[in-house]
Amino acid sequence: MSDQRSGPLSNDPPPPPPLTTPPTDAPPEPPPFRPGPPPRPPRPPGPFDPMHPGLMALTIICTVLMVPLIGCMSIFSATSTAADLLDDPVRTFAVLSESDRRMNDALRSVFPERVGSIMLPDPAEELRKVREAWDTLVEDVAPYDDSERAYLARNVIIAGYGDAGARQYVRDESFGIETLPPEIRSRARALASPVDEPPLETIPDGEAFSAAVFVITMSAVFLLMLAVGVVALIVWAVRRRPPVALATEPTAGSFTLGVGYAVFIWSLAVFMLVSLAGEFIALVGLDVQVLVMTLGSVAGVLVIRQSLLRPGGLGVRTALGVRTALGVPPAGRRWWSLLALILIVFAIDQGFSLLVMGVAWAVGHETPWHFVADDTLLFGSTMDATLLSADVMILGPIFEELAWRGVLFAALRRRMGAWPAALLSGFIFGLAHGYDITGLLVVSFSGVLYAMSYERTRSLAPCVAAHILSNAFAVGSVLPYRIFF
Repeated sequence: MSDQRSGPLSNDPPPPPPLTTPPTDAPPEPPPFRPGPPPRPPRPPGPFDPMHPGLMALTIICTVLMVPLIGCMSIFSATSTAADLLDDPVRTFAVLSESDRRMNDALRSVFPERVGSIMLPDPAEELRKVREAWDTLVEDVAPYDDSERAYLARNVIIAGYGDAGARQYVRDESFGIETLPPEIRSRARALASPVDEPPLETIPDGEAFSAAVFVITMSAVFLLMLAVGVVALIVWAVRRRPPVALATEPTAGSFTLGVGYAVFIWSLAVFMLVSLAGEFIALVGLDVQVLVMTLGSVAGVLVIRQSLLRPGGLGVRTALGVRTALGVPPAGRRWWSLLALILIVFAIDQGFSLLVMGVAWAVGHETPWHFVADDTLLFGSTMDATLLSADVMILGPIFEELAWRGVLFAALRRRMGAWPAALLSGFIFGLAHGYDITGLLVVSFSGVLYAMSYERTRSLAPCVAAHILSNAFAVGSVLPYRIFF
């Protein structure tokens, strides 16, 4: 019997080849992908859900109450006087008018006459405007039994322009000098002196000149930023408007029109309630009004965070577009793109503002001085002035951009085109500020501009930064009066 064992069958697979090392010139394998921390899961709807029946009813109630309130604010703003808006309009305008005269006099003593005539207002025209403004103020404060004090302060200021009649009035009414604002009291005493040539300066010329240099420096920085923004806009237009998106999706998340509108109304209602609480606290005598009003912007942001951002797994910085704008490579290039976008938006915004104010001045409708004056920034304590400046320059812009562009515009964008949504949200933005017709045009245009910037970039970062710059220059225009006078 033959042996049946034999080698492997012919149809068996061949043995695997021996392991060999790859060639040394082969490219190395890429490192394994390590994603960042996963986003927070969406929070399930709860009692703070915008679509909750109770909160939907609250939204309707807030809308019904706020629409007439905003209308009344607009009417009040259009018809209000300095006595209605300021705690002590006589003191405020005395400081502003006297400081402007002294700064102009200091600059005229430095610049040649030809240069000064171009850069500075004509003294006769300046006196005419100051006289008209003071006469209007005297009429405004008459219902408050403050007209005599206002008229005496008026003559103290006008006497600085060389008006002999005003100076004689101060001498005749010297018994009322102690009722004048402290900033012009010493000047009034000098005017009432029987000496023919009394010293009229109440501050050293060096301080007036320092204030003027501060104003000129700030104006030069403003014009430089405006010019750089215009150049960046021209370069962008010459390059046929390349894409400038800093993100692929809106940074505030995705939500329906109903949800966005409800959250917007809540945030605005909470902001107004906190502000009204500050006014009430002032009536009872507690000196924390500015602190409470400053918290209004913080409260509005918290409402948006808790009701809209947090359920979607977003944070405030992510919603503002800061992380998206700067965290995507190439980071250096995005820094420059973001800076250019900020300057472009700032230049367009301020350019339109200057145009509107120039047209208003040409037709004889200048913005009244009391719309841009603030008692707290001028005479308030250091703490109150700091809190108000922080609110105007930082907290306010963040809340307004997050509410009007990140929520309201984004919600309207779900149902209509970019331009209709921008125009509607911008007009509401202007109305909510309660300014006169000039301010309404300027602020509404800013709202439309910021909305279209958000539409193109998908980031609120350029809007917030441009808004902060605009408000910072507005606050900075008041600083010389507080620091140097």
